[in-house]
Amino acid sequence: MLPSQKLAPKWIGPLRVEEVHGPNTVRVQVQPCLTRIEPLQNVAHLKLYVSRPTDIGPTHVRDGPELIDGEEEFVVEEILTHRGSGRRTQYLVRWATYGLEDHDDLWLPKRNLTNTQEILD
Repeated sequence: MLPSQKLAPKWIGPLRVEEVHGPNTVRVQVQPCLTRIEPLQNVAHLKLYVSRPTDIGPTHVRDGPELIDGEEEFVVEEILTHRGSGRRTQYLVRWATYGLEDHDDLWLPKRNLTNTQEILD
């Protein structure tokens, strides 16, 4: 994770160009988790991919979530702690495939942790 949101990447990608449809239009290969992106794009909206220099920040591209029954699902590495009680209980979740550092841990209610019963018990 970068020290501030200001330094975060402003572009999605890299995306592979599958075919050229015309002088201004190309079809790009879109990952299944990016369903809101239209595969047919105008070249004015695309930019040549240049990898980030290592002295600025991490160059690791996060793995996308697993698609299970057409829905995104991230792998939980461990539940670090919990807070609250009853219906307001929240768990501090560390993701195995999502974040790079401790900054990516999230407080989530139990209703959002549907496939983690063996970790919660």
